[in-house]
Amino acid sequence: MNRILGICILLALLVPGARPLIAQDSAPCAPIDYVTRHLDDLAVVCFDPATPETGVYHNADERFPLAATLKIAILAAYAERIDAGDAALDDTYPAEAVDAYFLPGSDAGGHALFAEEIIAGRRELTLDDLLGGLIVYSSDAVADFLLARLDRPAIVSLYQRIGLLHTDTPVGTLGLYLVMSNHETGSADPGQLSKAAFWKEHAWLAEKYLTDAAWREAERAYRARPDGGLPNYAVQAAFLARFGAQGTAADLTALIQAAYSGEALAPGAQAIMRRYLDWPLAGATPLDIHFAHFGAKSGIWPGVLAATYYTIDHAGQATTLTVLLRQIPPEQWLEWLATFEPLQFELDSIRTRCGALQESLAN
Repeated sequence: MNRILGICILLALLVPGARPLIAQDSAPCAPIDYVTRHLDDLAVVCFDPATPETGVYHNADERFPLAATLKIAILAAYAERIDAGDAALDDTYPAEAVDAYFLPGSDAGGHALFAEEIIAGRRELTLDDLLGGLIVYSSDAVADFLLARLDRPAIVSLYQRIGLLHTDTPVGTLGLYLVMSNHETGSADPGQLSKAAFWKEHAWLAEKYLTDAAWREAERAYRARPDGGLPNYAVQAAFLARFGAQGTAADLTALIQAAYSGEALAPGAQAIMRRYLDWPLAGATPLDIHFAHFGAKSGIWPGVLAATYYTIDHAGQATTLTVLLRQIPPEQWLEWLATFEPLQFELDSIRTRCGALQESLAN
């Protein structure tokens, strides 16, 4: 999401009585109404870190699709490398090497916007640029580029120290989307694809895309078609539900919380994570008046909305919130993307210190 657009949306929704961002012929099904009728497809964690026993928990330990929220784990791993002196924010990487990971249609335009606003013809990118692309723009290409340069043991160690017991480690998006659909084989049938076959194709197709320039350009041309070279909504939703990374609301909450409190991460690593997670506070905006920290990461897949927050106001009051929704019907999902109503629901929950959420679940 564009940094300025995102801030404007957040500001608009924090203002009581703010009007909808687009006109509606009929009132949409508000999240507060929707979740009470689809409790099996909702996972929630919301609490004051000082008194977690009084928090709101629903399906907190059940596995749900996480979409782009799991990029926080990549950020955490790099924050530890930087803090240990094994990397630096001014380290540089060829922009062309990052671009090789770009697969059109995989991240709702996040990387295209990153390329327009940050790469902007530059030949080299700093690690600082890339970590911003990872969190602020949610670029899948940047995520895959950074993930490919991490040792798996580092991720496993990170998970163990934070206590992430039921959440997958990050999966390369490039291979995921190429197995789903590519210009040679067309759309895959998730019901006919075994996990073993998926992982074999995942590695082979990602490597082919990265090393065979002609094949990569043919794939990009395929995805430039009017239909985007992607299967329909139902197939995408089924494929990502079966093969996309999943985890629990409790684990995702612990992951973002580790950037702001506790001893799982060193203070230096925590500060580096907050540098990017607090992006909604970038610049002088009314958000700065209310919050000292506003950590946020969201993600979308067809039928899936995911978001996690850790906020601290200037009085020192902290609130952490994670909301995961799955199996959202296409009309509802598209309407929510246009109206940002789930974001308003989440911000109301933060503003009321989980009160709005607790009331909706009680009803």
